[in-house]
Amino acid sequence: MPCQIVISFESGADIHRVRNFNDSLFYLARDDDWISFELDQLDKATDQRVTVKSKRRVHQALAKIEKLIAKHGFTGIAHTSVIIITPSP
Repeated sequence: MPCQIVISFESGADIHRVRNFNDSLFYLARDDDWISFELDQLDKATDQRVTVKSKRRVHQALAKIEKLIAKHGFTGIAHTSVIIITPSP
């Protein structure tokens, strides 16, 4: 069952740094078969969504994203949450 990791930035986060973070997130997803990041998310300044293809891989993907958040200096500014995607009937 797929899940989404939502990355929310506090107001006042530098938009240029957020876009650089989005680029890094896109490349992370490109190199990882278990996560995907849509191109339309690249220019967003808030609430990026990363889809994790397997619920079992959420912790691994979350660890990679948290590391990327720290690398870009967004610790305490960017917050993550996990949403389980339920299939519609």
